[in-house]
Amino acid sequence: MEANKQQKKNITIVVAVMLLLIPVAFIIVLLMGNSKNDPNKQDQTNQQVQTISPEQKLTEALKASKTDTSESAMFNLGMAYIDNKMHKEGIEVYLKVINLNPKNTKANNNLGFAYGCLGEWDKGIKYCQIALDLDPNFQLAKNNLNWMNDEKKKVQK
Repeated sequence: MEANKQQKKNITIVVAVMLLLIPVAFIIVLLMGNSKNDPNKQDQTNQQVQTISPEQKLTEALKASKTDTSESAMFNLGMAYIDNKMHKEGIEVYLKVINLNPKNTKANNNLGFAYGCLGEWDKGIKYCQIALDLDPNFQLAKNNLNWMNDEKKKVQK
């Protein structure tokens, strides 16, 4: 009889645990399903953003910069110039951005990149290094710095 009571107690515990785990499992499945949907939504958003050509972005950035001389607007203009391979113009704009905010890591990195695209390795390295000094974990600045150092070595050989 004691064994029977113990067996009923074990069954009760198993049923209680299952009743607790089923909703938890359901919530986990729901959350995993939502996370799978998020990248699709992100892809759709990215596709919408990517439908604007670099030329259109430049036109919009130039139009905005006529009335908005903020750091953000200037940064966007510099990016639009670089996207259109207009590196000299991008350099001029990013120098203005850095004048407004010398601690803008992305502007320093982009300025360095623009100089690198023109083969001005020392200037490019200087600004990417500034970006890394401001944010030692800035991977894009690390990548750009490595690229320019490699290119500079090729030229020196």
